Amino acid sequence: MSCFSSYRCHFSLFLKSLLFSLLIVSSFLSLAQNTSTTDLKQTKSNLAYMIDLALEQKAKVLLLGVQMPPNYGPQYAKQFAAIYPELAKEKKIAVVPFFLKGVADIADTTQYIQADRLHPNEAAQPIILNNIWPQLLPLLQKNKVSSSPKKAS
Repeated sequence: MSCFSSYRCHFSLFLKSLLFSLLIVSSFLSLAQNTSTTDLKQTKSNLAYMIDLALEQKAKVLLLGVQMPPNYGPQYAKQFAAIYPELAKEKKIAVVPFFLKGVADIADTTQYIQADRLHPNEAAQPIILNNIWPQLLPLLQKNKVSSSPKKAS
């Protein structure tokens, strides 16, 4: 398979060059809902591949989980959500099972979600930080970073 016809190959080259050129110490990985596939094995494989690329570059990986909307059905959503803790265990990396907790899973999301009804807005950022901070801080402390975030109001 040539790099000219392979999405995975193009992504691999991009991620390797990004990780190398930025000398990333910590890497955050998550799949957006629109980048997942209905084939959960393929979705997990794609995410595992990204994790492996980051680990090859000696990055410390924090896996940020997302959830599928209800229209995918409860069984599919449950299987999709399970991918994140499974991969974290397999790859021995940190995970936040649902980093949008308190943002995208509340009854009225209008104060935290942009008009596109998909992406978090500025008001959601402190909540997201509080969701990931307990898993992020240990990774940063390994690199002698010890500041703490402001608490969401």
